[in-house]
Amino acid sequence: MNQRRGFKSNRKAAGDENEAGKVKTGISALKAELAASGAGTLGQWLAARHATRQPVRARLTGTGARATYSFYPERALVHEEFQAIRAAQAPHHPGVTAEQWDRIESVIFHQRPLKPVKPGKCTLYPEEERAHWALPIAQRFRILHELHNLRIVRQGEEGLSPADFGPLL
Repeated sequence: MNQRRGFKSNRKAAGDENEAGKVKTGISALKAELAASGAGTLGQWLAARHATRQPVRARLTGTGARATYSFYPERALVHEEFQAIRAAQAPHHPGVTAEQWDRIESVIFHQRPLKPVKPGKCTLYPEEERAHWALPIAQRFRILHELHNLRIVRQGEEGLSPADFGPLL
């Protein structure tokens, strides 16, 4: 369960359903198959597939942009499976406390925080760290750099550079 639990995204915004990627398409296909098969949990559905010698691992089929998942188990489905196992096993193991069950759950489903990415060394001052691109000063530099690289060319005229217009920012 721990190996195939899926990634817990930290995104807050809901994505556009029309722009669903390979994983979201696979999740939708799996939910549709779960509803059609009548399986109560992901584990029951996977057991039925295993019994008929169908693949039980989510794998990409196809290549490049056309690659898709035939099914993709969402983290929430794996968590629901754990809750079902917990409810079914609790009467058989009365000595296991709720705190112990919670500890097992936290071991399986805990996601470590992402480590910050080091930007590396500056190309102009190798002894200093490079600035993160998200910093306002770095964004201003990128805008000015791109603006400086632009050249206005009209048909029949020689090109004008941004320097011909004076300071803009």
